[in-house]
Amino acid sequence: MTVVIVGGSVGGATTALALARAGVASVVLERRSEALDKVCGEGLQPAGRALLSGLLPELDELGAPFEGLRFHLGGGRTLAWSFPDALHGVGVERLALDRAMRAALAREDRIDWRPGVALRSLERTADGWRLETTEGGLEAAQVVAADGVASSLRGASGRARGRPRGRHGLRLRFADVRRPAHEVAVHFGTGVEAYVTPLGGGRTSVALLGDGERLAAARRGAWPALLSELGLDPGGTLQGEPALWLHRGARTRRVAADGLFFVGDAALVLDPISGAGMTLAVVGGERCARALARIAGGAAPGAEERAYTRDLHAATRPFERLTAFLLLVARSPLVRRGAGRVLAAAPSWIERLARPTLGVRERSV
Repeated sequence: MTVVIVGGSVGGATTALALARAGVASVVLERRSEALDKVCGEGLQPAGRALLSGLLPELDELGAPFEGLRFHLGGGRTLAWSFPDALHGVGVERLALDRAMRAALAREDRIDWRPGVALRSLERTADGWRLETTEGGLEAAQVVAADGVASSLRGASGRARGRPRGRHGLRLRFADVRRPAHEVAVHFGTGVEAYVTPLGGGRTSVALLGDGERLAAARRGAWPALLSELGLDPGGTLQGEPALWLHRGARTRRVAADGLFFVGDAALVLDPISGAGMTLAVVGGERCARALARIAGGAAPGAEERAYTRDLHAATRPFERLTAFLLLVARSPLVRRGAGRVLAAAPSWIERLARPTLGVRERSV
């Protein structure tokens, strides 16, 4: 069975590495020749870290552990939640993670790693799929679309669902941080939020989400005032240039059917306030590899496509609930004040809301 994976970043690389561990070979096409410093929250939550560290043993050495979440609601109100059972996430610079995953793909014998090769077209055949690339044609029984938030395969296969939605973001990295945190902090303000992640080595990542004009002004030099408005002092020196981005994508109708599987942002896009993008890419990649390995072992493709769809939706649902709650809190100061009072009086509620995001059990493919 030939498996072709389109996209070699977190989701695609996880799928290929998990398949290789199960003894299944794959071809990985990645249009970029060099690693991508994608703008994101730069954190892997415990569910993602647990799975990826089994495939990338050096993961924890690339960044810094974090042991919980802290929500700054304004007016001095703070809610904190520590991960239970000695679990932890890891904050890791996206460029460092991409480089490490590319190196892992290159050294794995069962992976035909092809950086700098782009997909030109995809066509259904009697036996699977025909892919035309910048280096020629390929035949595949199964194709994995891991080509990101603006997936070309989503449109080419006619599986885009709904209109694309977008959110502006600005990433700042700080070095020489005086008191590095051991948790991820989310700061809520009026029309803007900040997602703060420790990266290790005295460095911190700050991802700001909000109005595009305000963030563009912050990129031009107004970021200290914006951080001050949020009550946020990174305690370090700005490292490099602020990076502005538009997080824009659509959902995919049928994440697995006819030998075509969607993984990561190509499958679905949650609002980045959840900080779950990389985690869900890892979880989806592992789930996809599990289904493909069973198909390679003789299982019925249709049944495994349905199983992957169920698994992905079950893994995503807790993050969707947490994201919906955070967006509600972010958009309404009244809700923010009420949520602060309720959750302070009954702290177990935040655990009930957030704990399911840890519930992805480690299972071999």
